[in-house]
Amino acid sequence: MKKILIYLTLALATGCTEQHPTAPTLNKPSQSVPAAIMTSRVNPSDFDIDELNGLSLDHNPFAPGISMCRTMQREYCDAAGTECWWETDYYTVEDPDKCPIDPIP
Repeated sequence: MKKILIYLTLALATGCTEQHPTAPTLNKPSQSVPAAIMTSRVNPSDFDIDELNGLSLDHNPFAPGISMCRTMQREYCDAAGTECWWETDYYTVEDPDKCPIDPIP
């Protein structure tokens, strides 16, 4: 019985010393999150055509070798500064450039 308590104590003590991140960090992506979603890239097919037509993009987002990316949300205000709103902006990049992992500010 004494051996079982010693082994149990050792197992509990060593099991808590390792840290297992549950979310990706800036320096090293978590292995539990697929690399395909660790990017600011968006799928243009998720937008309806009217939304896409309303964006100012440098390239056709459906063309081969083109990626569509998003920025972090940005605050915009009217000229008087009385009304403000938050928006995510979108842009395109051409190969060999890729969308960054983190959205640009």
